[in-house]
Amino acid sequence: MTLDSLYKLGLSGQIDSKAKRDYLTSKLNLTYSNSKTLIQRLNWLGLSYKDLEDILYASS
Repeated sequence: MTLDSLYKLGLSGQIDSKAKRDYLTSKLNLTYSNSKTLIQRLNWLGLSYKDLEDILYASS
């Protein structure tokens, strides 16, 4: 996972990025973090770009 990946997913560099990171960290039972810390945590968890797309854009 890279900063570019977060940007493409709208998790960084967008007006609503903080809200999207809040949503993602909630779904993954992680505490809120900024982009750089989130990258570390996602890499520790071994989550792929596709995994994050599925979480963010799943219709529920």
